[in-house]
Amino acid sequence: MPSDPKFHHISGEIIQHKIIGKVKKAQFFAILTDETTEISRMEQVSLCLRYVDLKDVKHHKIKEMFLEYIPTVDVTGSDLANLIITALKKHGLESSHTVGQCYDGAAAMSGYFHGAEAYIRQECTLALYVHCSAH
Repeated sequence: MPSDPKFHHISGEIIQHKIIGKVKKAQFFAILTDETTEISRMEQVSLCLRYVDLKDVKHHKIKEMFLEYIPTVDVTGSDLANLIITALKKHGLESSHTVGQCYDGAAAMSGYFHGAEAYIRQECTLALYVHCSAH
């Protein structure tokens, strides 16, 4: 039944699996995350991936896909970085294939020494940081 929570959970997993398959086919990807507090006051991180869709060899298109919300209780740079890297590993993505990272200007995310950007760069040496133009 479409109103059954199990149906929605399984549908979400199928969509995630398809997105991950496309990202793996593209091989290299960028991460885009933002931390927010939802209406129930729970902290969460949205994780999106940007990659080149290789579906049509003549017309490669850049795709940006939402992957998941990840609940968090700690919003320090090191903990946010760990959360992101753990999510990538959970989905079977090689962190060494991360070539970019995009966040807002908050110090916890973009801080050069103690932001998530700095900690992710230690694990993903190719992941250049770019400030999110939407912020």
